[in-house]
Amino acid sequence: MTELIIFIFLFSFTVINKTSREVFLNKGFSNHILDLLNLTLQGTIIPLLAAIVASQLLGNYFEIMYRSIEFPWWSLLFINFFIVDYLYYWNHRLLHNKSFFFIHKVHHTMESMDTFGTSRNTLWSSFFIVYFWINTSIMFSAADPTYYLIGATISASLDLWKHSSFLTKNLKIISFISTYFLIMTPNEHAWHHATKLKNNYGANFNIYDKLHRTYYKNFNCPDKLGLNIEMSFWKKLLFPF
Repeated sequence: MTELIIFIFLFSFTVINKTSREVFLNKGFSNHILDLLNLTLQGTIIPLLAAIVASQLLGNYFEIMYRSIEFPWWSLLFINFFIVDYLYYWNHRLLHNKSFFFIHKVHHTMESMDTFGTSRNTLWSSFFIVYFWINTSIMFSAADPTYYLIGATISASLDLWKHSSFLTKNLKIISFISTYFLIMTPNEHAWHHATKLKNNYGANFNIYDKLHRTYYKNFNCPDKLGLNIEMSFWKKLLFPF
């Protein structure tokens, strides 16, 4: 519910701003359907699949681990917000390797930053993202996973913001958030969606990009986003199958 409220809040700024609204409306009917369908899948089918994995795979082979680990509350926040975020940084870089980019390239067909495009991916992409497996494992093994869920909600909300147009015109605020909180802002992530695609891999934080020299600092959004990839609607949804 929290993520839905944040999604509606962020999307409202796309509707209110004339330029963002025009870009959003001009995405094309098939892309609108693709983004809407993917958001629905990410919010329903993927959590269901995670529950099946937890109950069948982990439940059958690691039953003794079910709700068995007493994590301190702060450690669950730390694991989700920092450790998983660092693992995702490398996971994301790996998906940009030429051998694995076919799994991820549909996400880079986005030509504008908006919250509906956050989940633009093939149906199978989630299985290659660390969030799916680590979140499922922690939810299965933690005696009380409440604070992990809180961390996951914050991470998901930042991901929605990172793909939105909220605050992107206020460069002073964006610069302050990026510099002093080390949060990956929409302006920085927009450069990841520009044509070079070799920078700003981080999810929650930009510090990992700075640490590993993949950070590109430019708070002015690029003029053009996305790769020019000719793919049908069904191929974008089901690729590579």
